[in-house]
Amino acid sequence: EAGLPAPPRSSMRCRSSTAIELALPLAQADAYILMEVLHDWPDEQCVAILSAIRSAARADSTLLVIEGIIAEDQADPRARTLDLIMLTVTGGRERTASELSALIDRAGFVLDRVVETASPMRVVEARPVCRRSGWSRRISAVGRGDPTPCQRSLPRPGVR
Repeated sequence: EAGLPAPPRSSMRCRSSTAIELALPLAQADAYILMEVLHDWPDEQCVAILSAIRSAARADSTLLVIEGIIAEDQADPRARTLDLIMLTVTGGRERTASELSALIDRAGFVLDRVVETASPMRVVEARPVCRRSGWSRRISAVGRGDPTPCQRSLPRPGVR
């Protein structure tokens, strides 16, 4: 209609990739979303996929992994059945939150939280660990190494 301003253009872009394409250099992005990807792959390939994302991720990027995460006690027989199916069909497996956290850590991310949903799916949120001569570790007062998350550099007050 004449006289109305044009709608603002969105800066949001979305790219769908297969796991094979994840071996290629990825663009930097605010967020990387993997839905039902990692359960298709054995641990080493999962780490390779996550590492490819980590190589492209900025310090303030977010990794979201949407998967059917099984309970730590694996008491649900449906989860064990699906795990067996994934193993025989794709070579992958269903994982617990701690198993997924270990893969995420190996790839240079740190798990922030696991969000429950109304469905069997859960959303795992992770962020990059800073890179300073490899993956940086902060030594806490008790002496164990904890991942140091990358933090966005905020401008100092009065500095533009």
